[in-house]
Amino acid sequence: MKISSKAISVAAASLLGVWPTLVSASETTVYKGSVVVTNLAPVQGTCQTPVWVGIHDGSFDVYDRNAPVTTAVERIAEDGNTGPISSDFLATNGAVWDGTVGERPICHGETVSIPFEVSVTPGQPLYFSYASMVVPSNDAFLANGNPIAHEIFDASGRFMDVLIEDVGGDVLDAGTEVNDEIPLNTAFFGQLEGNTGTDQGGVVTSHPGLKPVGSGGILDDPDFSNADFLAEGYRMMEIKVVLDKTYKGRVTVVNEAPALGTCQTPVWVGIHDGSFDVYDRNAPASPALERIAEDGNVEPLIDAFAMAPGGVWDDAVSDRPFCSGESATTEFEITVSAGQPLYFSYTTMVVPSNDAFLANGNPKAFMAFDYWGKPMSVLVEDFGTDVLDAGTEENDEIPQNTAFFGQMVPDSGIVEGSVIVSHPGLQPVGSGGILDNENFLNADFTQDDYRMLTITVEFEEIVEEAPVPPAAVDEPMYGYLRSRIERNQDWCMTAAQRRANGNMLLHPCDYTGRSANQLFRFEEGQLRSVAYEGRCVQVGFGRPEENFDGVRIRLGECNNEATKFAYDPMEGYLQVDDMAQYCVSFLGTTPNSADTIHARECLRRADYKWDIVPYDVVMA
Repeated sequence: MKISSKAISVAAASLLGVWPTLVSASETTVYKGSVVVTNLAPVQGTCQTPVWVGIHDGSFDVYDRNAPVTTAVERIAEDGNTGPISSDFLATNGAVWDGTVGERPICHGETVSIPFEVSVTPGQPLYFSYASMVVPSNDAFLANGNPIAHEIFDASGRFMDVLIEDVGGDVLDAGTEVNDEIPLNTAFFGQLEGNTGTDQGGVVTSHPGLKPVGSGGILDDPDFSNADFLAEGYRMMEIKVVLDKTYKGRVTVVNEAPALGTCQTPVWVGIHDGSFDVYDRNAPASPALERIAEDGNVEPLIDAFAMAPGGVWDDAVSDRPFCSGESATTEFEITVSAGQPLYFSYTTMVVPSNDAFLANGNPKAFMAFDYWGKPMSVLVEDFGTDVLDAGTEENDEIPQNTAFFGQMVPDSGIVEGSVIVSHPGLQPVGSGGILDNENFLNADFTQDDYRMLTITVEFEEIVEEAPVPPAAVDEPMYGYLRSRIERNQDWCMTAAQRRANGNMLLHPCDYTGRSANQLFRFEEGQLRSVAYEGRCVQVGFGRPEENFDGVRIRLGECNNEATKFAYDPMEGYLQVDDMAQYCVSFLGTTPNSADTIHARECLRRADYKWDIVPYDVVMA
């Protein structure tokens, strides 16, 4: 007999004083993020074929150890073909999203990513699965055999961190093709077409490793001399799932020139994927840059940026020229995905001048967000030696030709038709130029340590505040402790028969009420046995860290602190009250009768989660 999880969670939560709202379509949340794959193997080591990844309800099983693989997994393990497994996956009821990360083999140090978007409704946890061929090989692959090993969204709809690090010992042999390592039979080692190796007809096992050096196999090829994945400490692949994040950004520009020094026009600033190049030294300025360098007009560059494929955000800081000690700020919001670093660029005219400007010529000089979407500190400090000459207008400093010095009409100077170079400086004092004007007596930016401009970019993550649940009412409840892992039937925590001090075990749930050993009263943080009056579930002797398998959970006297637990009906974790990092679980990840119950370091997996099934719900 199986009991509705929804009925359980609502009834249990209400009796505990936690009042959830029934899920409706309007409560569905759309999450966007990226799956990022990195090859961790050494130089001349193994590569990975493009990685199939999927998000599902926990029902999609890629493979079972000691059993034959499906045809779809065979195609991945022998040829790296993800098409068949994607088709199988999307044909299941539990499929939510899938994709293939990468377009070609992923080798040493390479990182690739794919974006995803899923709609998540509280009440149904979701899980992450993957599969990829290890190349070169006959049928070696990496995948998760336990479909619920990697929870990505828990039952409350909250995102869970997913980080998978595969080592050489995790490599599997599909058992579908003989490991002869003959080039014509071996994918990515000389094979001309798929599925041409010698059939084996075996089952999935741990891979025995490649043929030894000197046998004429893969390890004798110089390109794969470090491909022995069974070598000690051999790392294969890392998979990380990262949600998009939204940040509040602030760009602040400060004119650092001395009094009566140079001013700056409004500063164009932009964030992009590293492909937007403002200028190249010793090359002509673009028309958009010419308008900034001669007139301080940022609009053409804003238009050009909007047409650029890698542009993410841009703006103009300030709406007028700003001079010594003056600053200006602009704020914005930006949503960032992992898998693509983002960079900051800027440009501004130095005034007064004919075509002097400041900008970054290297589009990747200032990283704003790293590959994982983490914000970086951006600080730009420009000095007089950084001032550039656009080469578009002669530096005659005649007022009617010189912006912000008497020019009445933009783009009215004498055309120079040259290229971008370091600026030679303003005309010397006494020549009737800018430095002879009383408003710009200190505008000689060629002086030693002449400071021009400082730009800082700061980011703060925007985090939506989680709703505060109402205070719990400590009211007793009477029912079963059912594991959230699903394997054909329900599994419940059970007191050992006829033993008031016995270990707690896992057994199929008996909802008839005849097995009092599975019934408990939930009162004041204790799980009181119905079968044995005065006995409570408690942590056994010793501390969890003393044993790799943790410490067994047993029945004992109710009058000691070892009987205190904390339970959250949405999360499902049953935590040891004075050691919150330890949770109640059964030994193993697949339930079997008489599995022992232990307190172990908490993992975000279904075998660490429990539902409290009220007795009145069962009998109803």
